[in-house]
Amino acid sequence: MNRRNRRFPIRHLAALVLAVYSLSLATTGEAVEIVEREFEGMPLMVTSDAFGTHTTSPGVPAFGVDHDGVAELLISFGGGVGRCSGSLLADGGRDYVLTAAHCVGGATSATVTFETTGGTKVSTVSSSSQFLAHPNWTGSTFAGYDVALLELDATADPLVPGYELNRSVNEIGQQIVMVGYGNTGYGGTGQAVGTGGTKRAGLNLVDAEGLGSFGVGGITNSDTQLTFDFDSGSPANDAFALNLGFPQELGFGNDEIGLGQGDSGGPSFIDDGGTWKIAGVHSHGFTLGGHQGDVDGGLNLSWGEFQGDGRINHPQVLSWLDSVLLPPDFASNASFDSVSDVDVLNLDFGSVATGSAASPLAVDISNLVGGVGITADLDLTSVAGSGDTTVLTTDIAPFTGLDAGSTNNFSAFIDTSGLGAYSASYDLSFTDELGTNQTLTLNLSGTLANVDDPAKPDLFYNPATGEVHLDPRDSGGLIAYVLKSNDEFTGANHTPIFTGGVATSLDGEVSEATLTPLTTPGSIGLVFPTGLDVVGVAAMITTNDASAALGAPLTSFDFDYTCGAGDVNCDGFVDVSNDILPAFSQFTGPGSF
Repeated sequence: MNRRNRRFPIRHLAALVLAVYSLSLATTGEAVEIVEREFEGMPLMVTSDAFGTHTTSPGVPAFGVDHDGVAELLISFGGGVGRCSGSLLADGGRDYVLTAAHCVGGATSATVTFETTGGTKVSTVSSSSQFLAHPNWTGSTFAGYDVALLELDATADPLVPGYELNRSVNEIGQQIVMVGYGNTGYGGTGQAVGTGGTKRAGLNLVDAEGLGSFGVGGITNSDTQLTFDFDSGSPANDAFALNLGFPQELGFGNDEIGLGQGDSGGPSFIDDGGTWKIAGVHSHGFTLGGHQGDVDGGLNLSWGEFQGDGRINHPQVLSWLDSVLLPPDFASNASFDSVSDVDVLNLDFGSVATGSAASPLAVDISNLVGGVGITADLDLTSVAGSGDTTVLTTDIAPFTGLDAGSTNNFSAFIDTSGLGAYSASYDLSFTDELGTNQTLTLNLSGTLANVDDPAKPDLFYNPATGEVHLDPRDSGGLIAYVLKSNDEFTGANHTPIFTGGVATSLDGEVSEATLTPLTTPGSIGLVFPTGLDVVGVAAMITTNDASAALGAPLTSFDFDYTCGAGDVNCDGFVDVSNDILPAFSQFTGPGSF
């Protein structure tokens, strides 16, 4: 199989249905009510002349159309098996069948049966990933985009014809040939449930796009839909004329047909200069409030009711189909920018406070459009990091199928538990279905440092010894402090530094209070465990209170992992013996020999 596209998720529905609805026509100041009815089962071909007519034979054109490429789809899903119709496409290597999106919700496999002059030809679909609904499909046929593809396990038999898509003919006002395997019936009485499985064909005329354009509530994206009515030949059943004021159009007599359950996904063909091309896929049926024109006043797919197709000749529908079916015109182009080609991205976190919650940095990866035409989807195959990848990280991970003009959003992170300058690089390897290989490089850098609050006293911790110095100079003094932990201190090593104060020296608390402010740094002893980092110190201390003066609000200590340059004993002062010139090494301190 050539799995050209995997990026469009399948919408899960409760059953395979031709959706049938009753709507009210919106008028000024009037609310629109939608009453939905769904016939559980499969979408029908209701005829105008007699019950069960309009059958087809392999190799015998119906209304000029070679219909042997229209298939019966028996689709397996969670609730059982349902019947829809579909058409083999010429594009895509004859590996794809066009159908309705509402046929593939929850589908797991399918049998695709073609009737040809060489006998029955059966294709299969064996994986849920081979059912591709249009990305704009919402699950409502009245919201349009009711278009889907089935990717066959193997290329269809050569005897099965493939069809082209309508790309130019304006369908409004044009005759269409509709084909499907749904239930049969008679226009005067509607469908007969349980009569599907035989291919039938007939005529209708496209009256309009979706009726949301004419004030009918509940119908959106009208330009992605085609709408027609089921005419009996009598003005009394001309739904468009009676409900919307259209010029009278009475249909094609006995050749007129309407859709029913089982026909969903089947084609409506339109003549494009002698070539029959697919203009729509069968989607839904409905009536308007009051049932004007409906032959029996009930919603049963009879004369006087409205029906609709998913429209093919729409830019967003054709572009999606082409992205799946046609080979790309341009290679993918990975970039860190959505507009210009950026292959190297340098991100610097700057100086970050140790133990702080640093904000992540954005990393965007885009697939730049190559030009007018189809640009290949982009696949990220691997991410290889080097350098300080435990500190500087990213959530970039391999992906497949990034559309041209689309962007995936990722982030870069820095772990703030250490100290120092860090850098890391990540090489991102990309490819596409054309075999184009490309590498982007993400360079990350950042410095983790203690950030001093000039209004707070400092707590200097020596991880080698566990010694703690308190420096009150930033706060202008210190008259009290309380440090608490879950019995992780060594209270016996606590050395009070206040003059004339009171002290507590426990494994769960070391504290002091005095009326004589401390104004110079001092050691309170080897009270902390050894080997902690700044984050570990902050995590250990459950209470961190300090007071600079009577009546002053409580503050807290800044935790410092390292001491200043030349401050070997971590007391907050530069040691002169460390900074003196070697020729005067006999000096051991200020003013001494």
